[in-house]
Amino acid sequence: MFQKLNIASRLVILILIGGTLVLGLVVGWGYYSARLLLEKETESRVMFMAQAAASQIEVVEKSAEMSVRGIGDIVKAYPPKSEDDLKHPLFRILEGNSNIFGASIAFSSDYLSKDIKYTVPYVFRLGETLVYENIAADKTDYTIQDWYSIPMELKKPVWSEPYYGENGDHTLMVTYSLPIFAENETDKVMAIVTCDVSLQWLSDYLAKLPVGGAGYAFLITRNGTFISHPDQSFILSENIFSQAQTKNDQNLRELGRSMIHGEKGFVPLTGLSNTGADLLTYVPIPSTGWSLGIVLPQAEVRAGVLNLANRELKVGFLGVALLLLIVFLIARSITRPLVQLEQATRLIAGGNLDAPIPIVPGSDEVARLASSFVVMNQELKIYMKELQETATARERIETELRVATSIQMSLVPKTFPAFPEREDLDLFAIMEAAREVGGDFYDFFMVDDDHLALIIGDVSGKGVPAALFMAVTRSFLRAFFREEKNPGAILTRLNDELSQDNDSCMFVTIFCSVVTLSTGECRYANGGHNPPFLLRQTGVVEEVPRSQGIALGAMEGVEFGESSFNLQLGDSLFMYTDGVTEAMDNSGNLFSEKRTVQELEQLCGKTCGHLLEVMRQKLSDFAQNAEQSDDITMLAFRFQKEN
Repeated sequence: MFQKLNIASRLVILILIGGTLVLGLVVGWGYYSARLLLEKETESRVMFMAQAAASQIEVVEKSAEMSVRGIGDIVKAYPPKSEDDLKHPLFRILEGNSNIFGASIAFSSDYLSKDIKYTVPYVFRLGETLVYENIAADKTDYTIQDWYSIPMELKKPVWSEPYYGENGDHTLMVTYSLPIFAENETDKVMAIVTCDVSLQWLSDYLAKLPVGGAGYAFLITRNGTFISHPDQSFILSENIFSQAQTKNDQNLRELGRSMIHGEKGFVPLTGLSNTGADLLTYVPIPSTGWSLGIVLPQAEVRAGVLNLANRELKVGFLGVALLLLIVFLIARSITRPLVQLEQATRLIAGGNLDAPIPIVPGSDEVARLASSFVVMNQELKIYMKELQETATARERIETELRVATSIQMSLVPKTFPAFPEREDLDLFAIMEAAREVGGDFYDFFMVDDDHLALIIGDVSGKGVPAALFMAVTRSFLRAFFREEKNPGAILTRLNDELSQDNDSCMFVTIFCSVVTLSTGECRYANGGHNPPFLLRQTGVVEEVPRSQGIALGAMEGVEFGESSFNLQLGDSLFMYTDGVTEAMDNSGNLFSEKRTVQELEQLCGKTCGHLLEVMRQKLSDFAQNAEQSDDITMLAFRFQKEN
């Protein structure tokens, strides 16, 4: 389909495809590079934001810790004598630190005077007012509560797990408990000083972080419980591992482990927001063992890059469209004369050699092509005239060759059975020329009632000269057999005749034999030809003994010897030219005498017609599609019974 379009259309389409691919690669690479750069920048920015938020939380917590330590130092330096001595520093710490919701002091029973034995002062905020309360007024055993017992047992400061306070505003808070050791007694705790820090400011602070429309920050405790999350139902009721279990998300579970172990990172994750793919940054808060996480939807992070890529793509497509318009105009100006030339060549190809060829001004490739077409048209007219004359001459030659072939074939006997009235012999022959006419020939005829002449020959060369030389040779042979019956003598006379005035130096190889039908004796003379094969009735194939003789026509005065052998009933004589043994396949391998003997061994006792047809098929199968390189001629005679 594409090949049927004209050059201008194909040029425009190819440039469109190429430009689109290049544009796609440029925009794609730009988007990919910008996305990587943006993600790297986002990672740095969000990591800095998370660390800043963690530092802010640390500042608040450190401030609370310092305030508690200040109360501890006062208590340690000035042991209280009354309840007022206990509550006075608590009011001061809440007035000086707005992040502290409440504070208390609980002495060990060993360090309390009987006047303040059941006094555990607790000062807390109620709106804008500071309220005092003795949490041991009802003689409740506060020593078993976590805020007291854990630091007392561990003898070190402890941050509690977040909880909802029961006093005041039911606020989410966390308690810092500091053990105060007696002077010079590092293993005895005299009091536990606590402060409650409201986490409402923390939720407000995290909600104000610049994390985009769908982004958010969350905070988990050292065991993974949410203490800050946009979904209020998560706080203190869900943890990151329960969410991983609900969503069957192994990656979220691994993330939770990493966070509670105090690690930090920047990882892609899904399922943390409603947008699908997210980017999570998390950092630890060392003082409490908490971990802060900031979730940014990837879609929001990449929105800017995607918008930039879309704008680049639109501008790129506009540029490709303008380029196509320019290419179309250029291609049209170039291809217009080519179209005119194509139309002219169609007319010329249709036989109108006088069709006008457009003249293209200038000296560029198209102009030179038009000039070449003019010259080509003129030369084509001359060539067509010469071709017509050549075709006429060739047709005349082919006609003459067909006549020559017909004449040549008429010179050899080709009617079989050759002697239908005789039952004492079986005879068959095949001749196939490599060209229209060839130099091979065979002949057979009755010399008299008891003698049969069998002759096969191969003239040097091919074509008409070989055919003419063959015709002369056959004519001489037939003439000499009227006067002579001895093969040796006949070949001697034939050689002398052919050698006279043989300026073309042509020669012929001949195997000439005479069979006495009453006895089976075969007398023969060989003029440089391939010795025939004897196919014995017993299944043995023998080569006819060689006799003295060279090719005929080479030199005068050569005497040809004569030999003989006897044919038994059922024996066959296979005569052939070298076109049989030298037949080649596509690889240049020869059929060979060895293969010929092997095939003949399978044909002993067969009729002559069957024998030659099988051999011809074997030669065809061997050569396959290879061109026939030489004339193929075969003659078979079978001695059947006495007359």
